[in-house]
Amino acid sequence: MDTAYDVFISFNWKDRTKIRSVDKYLCRGGLTTFMAERDLTDIGSKSIYPEAYEALTLSQVFLAAVGPNGIGGSQLREIERANQSKRLKYNLLLSGIKPQNIPSYLEDNPSFIFPASRYSKKSKGLKELVDEIKRQANLT
Repeated sequence: MDTAYDVFISFNWKDRTKIRSVDKYLCRGGLTTFMAERDLTDIGSKSIYPEAYEALTLSQVFLAAVGPNGIGGSQLREIERANQSKRLKYNLLLSGIKPQNIPSYLEDNPSFIFPASRYSKKSKGLKELVDEIKRQANLT
């Protein structure tokens, strides 16, 4: 598969502050990421869908980040598009959302938590997410 990005980050615009930290961590971990806020120009003046969908097509992994603001309208369309493809899909549950509240259409994807819970040794955080992406997408 010809790809420009390792990871397409899908998120609700209202959760973008938390997503910036996630993006930095993934990039420091050696992954190339697509994040609309950073990678698209003139977001407020035009529809971002054509460019975002092209970036999704050029990504090996789809990461659906779900935070306290739930799934956004654009994000829902991105999830629907990703579910039509065979690319790897993961969920990242941001602080403020409980794992049991994840939307049913994402339940089949492996989930990771940011920040990882200090109270559960079973919770998987960003380090595990980076390791999993690299292993599954053969990026090691």
